Amino acid sequence: MGALREYLPDYGWNTLSLFFGNYLQLPLPAPEPEISAAELPPIDIAGDAIEPITPIDESLLEQDEISEGEEEIDQNFVDEPSDSLGELADELGELPTLANEAADVKPDEQPLSVEDEFLESMQQRVEDGLRQLNTLGQFNLVIVAYGLSANWAAASLNKRFEGREGVPGYSLVLINARANQYPAVDLNDSLAQLKIPMLDIVTGQSSIDQRRATQRRNAITRKQNTRYIQIQLPAVKSSLTGKKNLITRRVRGWLKSNAAGEEVDVTSR
Repeated sequence: MGALREYLPDYGWNTLSLFFGNYLQLPLPAPEPEISAAELPPIDIAGDAIEPITPIDESLLEQDEISEGEEEIDQNFVDEPSDSLGELADELGELPTLANEAADVKPDEQPLSVEDEFLESMQQRVEDGLRQLNTLGQFNLVIVAYGLSANWAAASLNKRFEGREGVPGYSLVLINARANQYPAVDLNDSLAQLKIPMLDIVTGQSSIDQRRATQRRNAITRKQNTRYIQIQLPAVKSSLTGKKNLITRRVRGWLKSNAAGEEVDVTSR
């Protein structure tokens, strides 16, 4: 990606780079639950027998709590006070009806899950980059997505198009695109919804990656996107070949034929 970012400006393209370094990680497994004391098995402890304690004579602890000449008061015959609760209730009358404020309060919106918040933040980064280019007067845009960034590029473009097909001024270049696994993203379905010029480059990958690339190509071509092409290229190390290599030249040639600048109605965008 660095070589392509340095190579395209030599042929009239302005570039803006977006980095996605803080990918969401799978949560750690939950710790094992602690065992309570009631669930523990009984433990037998052997030892000498303990002699019982001699009981204390309770008669020695009794005391006469009633003094001589003082009679115990029978609580059943105590006179009621003049200001009883019944008389106070009659004087107060009926209490005013209070409004049920709790019923008027709307329940708070459910917060987004960690996964949904992550997807929105990634998608928002791409949208901010596209908006920045539009602010600078750039409306013929080519999104180059490498690896997992293909997920956020496809989602952002679908949201920007809002179901419209064949929006002019947009193209997508994929380099070793990979579907996100956590949270799971259906990359093939997102790409198949796009009806824009699309170059899908696959370099020397494992058999699993090759099979996924074939599934991606089949999913997009089934949607009759005639401007989609997938090509196989050998892996390139830009540290050895520099910015002018097989991949950068192939991308430039495709852009010249499929994404050259054109006049569009800016007000409808």
